[in-house]
Amino acid sequence: MTPPHNQLVAAGSKNAGSVDEIENPNPLQGTNNWYIEDGYGDGSFGSASSGGGSYTACADTSQPGVKAITDYLKSVNVKPNCQAGHYYLLNDYNPGYYGDGANAYADIKIR
Repeated sequence: MTPPHNQLVAAGSKNAGSVDEIENPNPLQGTNNWYIEDGYGDGSFGSASSGGGSYTACADTSQPGVKAITDYLKSVNVKPNCQAGHYYLLNDYNPGYYGDGANAYADIKIR
């Protein structure tokens, strides 16, 4: 299933405007740390960087930013491991595991 891409949301909705969940890490002109669609954005739907961009079709090297990353992975002998026609989540805001591999849901300690 393809994530929303430049999908219009009905007026009156909390998220009225345009939603784009396809990642585009190309630099946003006139900024020094913003990207076209970077998973964070400025929170205003319909703007050039609208807070979407959490997914990519990483098997398609014509997609923005994908070729540079897959070329790098291949240069260090790591297979990108992406299937054609599938989208992969890049920005997991609520990951199931911590960086050390501990299960985030089973661990109730405050870190």
